[in-house]
Amino acid sequence: MLNRQGKIIPIADSAAPIYMDDGILSGVVMVFRDVTKERHTQREIEYLSQHDAMTGLSNRYSLEKTIADLEASQQVTSVIMIEIPLPCRIISVVDAFDAMTHNRVYRLAMSKKEALAEISRNKGKQFDPTIAQIFIDLIEREERKETDHATL
Repeated sequence: MLNRQGKIIPIADSAAPIYMDDGILSGVVMVFRDVTKERHTQREIEYLSQHDAMTGLSNRYSLEKTIADLEASQQVTSVIMIEIPLPCRIISVVDAFDAMTHNRVYRLAMSKKEALAEISRNKGKQFDPTIAQIFIDLIEREERKETDHATL
């Protein structure tokens, strides 16, 4: 539909019949609604669901979906592996630990011990194994220090 400025805009429409007392159709009420904002919001949600918020890079879900779609269409598929910069590898471990050890709207926080176990399970898969192990060692060392100070 064209708006008053002559720009094409997306719309949602609905129609309702108007009947006379005798049941004869006498007209229709049509309503058109501009859904530009809704479409923009939907695209934004879709983008965020498939990309890392910090880097803007495609996330694992998006990559796996793309590969599956290509394989299903029997197109030639190749995967290019790139090295993730060191700061990003560090942030991924720290951010995951922070997310796991704090309450979220959809779940309660894990204990530090549970979060460290989860990071350990995902070394070499989701997390750089060296960075993950260094992080685990640092957190465990800090925990021991806190325990030692508490017993003094």
